[in-house]
Amino acid sequence: MDCPPTEAVEMEKIAYRIFKGEELKDDEFIPHVKLFPDNLRYKTKCDAHAISFFDTADKAREVYKEGLARNKNLGNFIAEVVIKQQSGKVLYTISSGHLSLWMYANWNPEMFEMTELAPIS
Repeated sequence: MDCPPTEAVEMEKIAYRIFKGEELKDDEFIPHVKLFPDNLRYKTKCDAHAISFFDTADKAREVYKEGLARNKNLGNFIAEVVIKQQSGKVLYTISSGHLSLWMYANWNPEMFEMTELAPIS
């Protein structure tokens, strides 16, 4: 598995993520492969090793609403976060507004700057 993909690059970018709580904490940034360790499909799916961000708050809100339609509450807030280059490798799919971040092993929440936090409404 080529993970992260070779097209993924370090970048500094403002992005939006759905948060459950109101703080920059480790548990807001857990990839699916760790959230669902019994799901064997995730072990070989590169995207499952990344965490998702969106390029606009509206796109994050749209994904939140799609989750609700599938009976999944993804969180309570939308955080505006500055992804820093030293955080990891990012694959930005402009057409969908989705960013996948594969975090470096030394990553910690202080490597991000949260510039805004708003309740999802």
